[in-house]
Amino acid sequence: MFTQIGDTYNLVLVNNNAGGIALKQGRLDDGLGYYQRAVRLLEQIGGTAWVFGTLHMNIGSAHIQRSELDDAESELNQARDYYESSEVKDYLPELYGLYAELALKRNDLNRAETLGQKSIDLAKELKLPVEEGHNLRILGEVAFARKDYEKAGERFESANALVAEAGDEYECAKTQLSLAQLHLAMDEVELARLALDNCVEVFDRLDARMDLIKAREFLTTLPSI
Repeated sequence: MFTQIGDTYNLVLVNNNAGGIALKQGRLDDGLGYYQRAVRLLEQIGGTAWVFGTLHMNIGSAHIQRSELDDAESELNQARDYYESSEVKDYLPELYGLYAELALKRNDLNRAETLGQKSIDLAKELKLPVEEGHNLRILGEVAFARKDYEKAGERFESANALVAEAGDEYECAKTQLSLAQLHLAMDEVELARLALDNCVEVFDRLDARMDLIKAREFLTTLPSI
């Protein structure tokens, strides 16, 4: 009995990890499928609330990337309810960062700002520099959407410093991509090209295919010297 439960739980972890890899590679259907399979497996053995919360949060993230925003909100709300019932706070910065991304996708910039700041405050409280940096980047995107380029630049640079110090190459590359977009909007073409060259190398090495495609497409839009 215990062996069977352990084997099922291992399958939950395998599917959750496979979902994260698939999303990074741009295989959005596969990623969502892996996460949903993980939930079904966990339901068979009655997992703890915070694990259910994390899986629903990951499903919400997949829906955001697929631009299925109502589905994303439903999943994030389920994750929030599970976290509240378990009183686990460690994943709240990521959760509220996703709420901020969702609001940004809906062009609700005031809500995105409020939720993004909440996620940063939680990350600081829990001493999670990568989450703090990630969510600072989202707030930078909010400022960029408002065409407040000075504030966007400050937030992107602060985000880059945090994730670089924490040694997270992927988040650094994501921030470089955001900086490239900002530099181009400010007619700083060579700085945009440098930032894109930096992130393309990392995305290629980490097999982050969706990000790589976006960065390479962006490179083709830069004016030639």
